[in-house]
Amino acid sequence: MIKKTIKKINFIESFIWLVLIVSAFTTSYLPIFQTPIGLMYLYRLALPLALVYYLIKAKALKGYAIKITLICFLALLGYGALSIIWAREPMQAVRTLLNYVYSIMAILVLCLACKNRKSLERIILVLWVVLVAIAIMGLYESLNGHLFQTIEEDVWVSSVFGMYPPILFFTNQNDFALLLVLFLPLIIAYASKRKIVFKIFALITTVLLVANIIFSNSRLALILLALYVYLWLWFKAKKMAIVLGLIGIVIAIINIGSIITFLGLGPYGDIVQNYRLVIWLNGLIALVNSFGFGVGAGNYTAVTGYAPHFWLIELLVEYGIIIFVIIMLWWVYSIKRLYANKSKDSYKTAFLMGLITMPLWSMMAAIMSATPFVWIYFGLMIAFVSLPIKKTFVLKQTKIKIALNKGTLSLLK
Repeated sequence: MIKKTIKKINFIESFIWLVLIVSAFTTSYLPIFQTPIGLMYLYRLALPLALVYYLIKAKALKGYAIKITLICFLALLGYGALSIIWAREPMQAVRTLLNYVYSIMAILVLCLACKNRKSLERIILVLWVVLVAIAIMGLYESLNGHLFQTIEEDVWVSSVFGMYPPILFFTNQNDFALLLVLFLPLIIAYASKRKIVFKIFALITTVLLVANIIFSNSRLALILLALYVYLWLWFKAKKMAIVLGLIGIVIAIINIGSIITFLGLGPYGDIVQNYRLVIWLNGLIALVNSFGFGVGAGNYTAVTGYAPHFWLIELLVEYGIIIFVIIMLWWVYSIKRLYANKSKDSYKTAFLMGLITMPLWSMMAAIMSATPFVWIYFGLMIAFVSLPIKKTFVLKQTKIKIALNKGTLSLLK
């Protein structure tokens, strides 16, 4: 009877996460109805229901990581609400703050849901299944030129090998590529300590995801993949990573002009594509004009005329220096907590790779607060940090030492 109940609960929770993850990845592709502050998506309806379910079930939050995360992002919300007073477009500030409310909600739900390692891995398994489906759809879109949504013509152009970039339900191919590159290490970590069947499926998944990333023509996604490989070497074989890093620096210095062109920060054909630097510079000028207090939540575009495409600059310009420092301290704290875990855990390596490269991949999302899968990633990371993995590891070591001591005593007797 108890086993049946447990299986029923596991099925319910897996279904909840299937709905949440699918709705988070499709967002505006599945609108429900229009409201004065924007479209109401399935994700925005499902997430509060999931939060109520887990609050009733879990009742309390455990761990300092989630509490510190809540304090930092509630500070952002509070200051953002205050900034409505001086924001050029108050309603845009309200919409942005609502996005952050859902972002915090996603982190809360994940931390309540992941009460142990098994529940964390159940969510990652659901993610894996959904990502495989998305990767197959991406290849279909790329091969057949069949669009799942209507997009601007300048986005839908031939890229690598004459293939069209897969975009699916996302704003552009960068958002799509970010989804794949962000969660790929977690899938590999999930399969790393399992049977050969999981490893084979993980290899197939990796090939599918990497193919989509290459066809997406997202330069930052390709750089992220290279950085992930390098960071994995750093954690596993530091000496080799140092040698390769030095060689890489020399090659980068020799080819600095080509790298600037590749990143779209300099001449590209007959066009000078340094628009991002100009947008960021205009944002920093707006920050100075606001005396460091920020231009107001969600008002970067209203002030500069362009979306920032860089979360860190967006935070600094919209919320001012104080909130920017708070969020950066949260980022450093999260990395420190992961490093503090002394166990050789594949998830630890996967999350460290993602967090260390966060300043880079935060340039890929069009609007970070309106990109739900990023907050699912942050939620999984905080949930993992909150798990008592280190304590379990130390406890096992203590038990081994006690057993050895008892064995030594018995031999002496």
